[in-house]
Amino acid sequence: MSLNPISAIARADVSLTNGAEVNVRAGGSGNIAVSAGNFSMSGESTLRAGIAAGSGAAGTRAGNIDVNATGAIALDGDGTFLSNAVLENATGTGGDVNLTANSLTATNGVQIYAGTRGQADAGSVNMNVSNAASFDGAKTFSSGAYSRVESAGRGQGGSVNLTAGSLSVTNGAVLQASTFGRGNAGSVNINVRETAIFDGTTIDENAFSTGIYNRVETANSAVGEGGSINLVAGSLFVTGGAVITASTGAQGNAGNLTVIVRDNIILDGAGPLSPSLGFSQSSGLFSSVKETAVGEGGNIRISTRSLSVTNSALVIASALGKGNGGRILIDADTVNLAGVDDGQPSGIYNTTEPTATGRAGEITINANSLRVADGAVITSRTLNAGDGGNIAINARTFEAINGGQVLTTANSRGSAGNINLNVSESMMLSGSDRTFAGRVFDAGTNFLPNTFGAASGIYANTSANSTGAGGSLNVQTGQLTVREGAEVTVSSDGKGAAGNLRIDARSIRLDGGAIKATTQAGNFGNITLQAPDLRMQGNSQITTNAFGTAIGGNINIDTQFLIAKEIATFAPMPFAVAEEIL
Repeated sequence: MSLNPISAIARADVSLTNGAEVNVRAGGSGNIAVSAGNFSMSGESTLRAGIAAGSGAAGTRAGNIDVNATGAIALDGDGTFLSNAVLENATGTGGDVNLTANSLTATNGVQIYAGTRGQADAGSVNMNVSNAASFDGAKTFSSGAYSRVESAGRGQGGSVNLTAGSLSVTNGAVLQASTFGRGNAGSVNINVRETAIFDGTTIDENAFSTGIYNRVETANSAVGEGGSINLVAGSLFVTGGAVITASTGAQGNAGNLTVIVRDNIILDGAGPLSPSLGFSQSSGLFSSVKETAVGEGGNIRISTRSLSVTNSALVIASALGKGNGGRILIDADTVNLAGVDDGQPSGIYNTTEPTATGRAGEITINANSLRVADGAVITSRTLNAGDGGNIAINARTFEAINGGQVLTTANSRGSAGNINLNVSESMMLSGSDRTFAGRVFDAGTNFLPNTFGAASGIYANTSANSTGAGGSLNVQTGQLTVREGAEVTVSSDGKGAAGNLRIDARSIRLDGGAIKATTQAGNFGNITLQAPDLRMQGNSQITTNAFGTAIGGNINIDTQFLIAKEIATFAPMPFAVAEEIL
């Protein structure tokens, strides 16, 4: 069916209201084509194409839904939808939904859908918008664009593709590609010339988050690979509990998440407290292997001029099921991580939980300037038998202040990851988080790090309940300053040995700061410092400590100029005699 004005005449507006329906869904090949000036749908009006239940055959292809407007496409209302679907027991290939307009709005529960419930691949949703695209709100369903392999489906999912001048996705609206059945999910591909905004949650008590989702679903034991999420924009804002997430909850690997932004990425805040979740959903970028999953986590890659993660927002790759966590790679000119909200520190996380069987992925940050402040963290932890991931930071300048921390930790049988910092110019570690003592943590959530006290610093450690080894810590920098209670520490409070600590710098300044190695087992926990200029003042310390049967590590210093007060090794009698070096 076609609604096409004569080409020589300006296009008329086309409007479907009050339950109006155009339905060409049958044995396949039926198309819906609309050419208009402005096109609108509301009041439970529908466009339906695809292959009807029990219809079709091998080689059958459903027709497309094509809407082309020189002005606006405006879609509104719960029960209003454009659907190109292959229904139950149907055979063939699904068609696409193609929208072309100057502007696009989808509000109050509108769905733009391509999916399969039959023996067929799903089509894609393709949206080409010259200027603004906006998705807002939720009713029975979230407003948005969907490509899905449903639980009865046996085929590949299509993609959700959007090109726009600007993009706003708010108040529970979503862009989603998922598989509930047997088949791979499609990808979500977003290309926005200027600003992309994702903000908020639904208004109801379930607080479903706005965002982009690519999922291998837990329900009905889906079998298939997750698709990728690819987002390109001028600027990106993810706020108020909105999320961009790639996950697997069944049999299949999660897809990768790639975000390339010309100017600024702002990840900020959390949504309201959700009674159904029991906590407030942090804004951010997520890759997850869920507890029910058998599959690998997807990688997160971020490339931008400026990345800001604040007020409990997160970039996190987690593993809770049978699979390894994904890697996180960040390339930026400036990276700023700051703040705590409702007990949740902002930061970059890579974690394996007690239910997981895999290892955590690595975190790599390449930046001109990196700042971790006000209780924020960069952390890799393992709470199971898998090893934690390493953290690698390459920067010109780095500072961790007011409780900012970089840490790896092991809480079970797995070993903690190593920390490697290559900072060409200067590193500043200073102060502590004054809010630390007053935080109220919900131990049941999966997003809380094992912060190492309130002091700023770099920590590679293991907990008292662990048997894995601690990670090593390696620093190469021009000037290292550690002051006002900040620390550089390797430690093991469990049965595994601590890692070693090595610093190569042109100069090291300690002013009320500490460089420490502590172990409960083995003869590890060595400290090696190579710096032509080493100065200590204000109750600073360079120490190794051994407890129980541990022998403890050595302190090796290679310097041309030394001002020091306390450099010492300690071990319990009678296993060793405490030695005061200086």
